[in-house]
Parts: sequence; structure tokens; C-alpha cells
Amino acid sequence: MKTAYFNYGFSLDMEEDDALSCSQPGVDATPFVEEVLQKPYIADQLAKIDPDAIKSELKECGGWELYELGDPVRNQERIVWIAAGEIKEGAWQ
Repeated sequence: MKTAYFNYGFSLDMEEDDALSCSQPGVDATPFVEEVLQKPYIADQLAKIDPDAIKSELKECGGWELYELGDPVRNQERIVWIAAGEIKEGAWQ
């Protein structure tokens, strides 16, 4: 299990295989992220994270406009995708 740490006081643990599936280069990661979101160990972690903290983290990333960050479910998808990429790159352990 690897951990991605975020600036807004939360972290996300993820199996390395799940991180690799969600961060394949040149591939639309959406179906893989949606599959990982259904795993209890991910869903349980996300349920404990304040949606506003996720939104603030994503806003800081600069990849989305504020109006795009109004959907907490999409934000969970985005943060899982970011966590997967960071874990894959080995930036956060």
C-alpha cells in the first residue's frame, strides 16, 4: 500500500496495482478510476475526507475552473486520479 499526501490535511492510501491502472499514459483513466472508487478501502477513505478539502486541493492544482469543482463525486474521481499519478511517479510514499 502506498500513500499520497495532500496539502489540505488528508492522504489517500492505494494499492500500487490500482495506482498503476488509474495512471496509464495515453489512456482515458476514467473507467479505471471509477472501478477503483468502488473498492471499499478507497470509498471508506474518501468518506472521511471533507469535500471542501478535496475541492481546495484541486483548486490549488490549477487544472480546473472553480465552477467545475462544484460536484463532490467528480472531485473524488479527480483526487483519486491525482493520487494514483503521484504514487506511480513515486513522489509520495
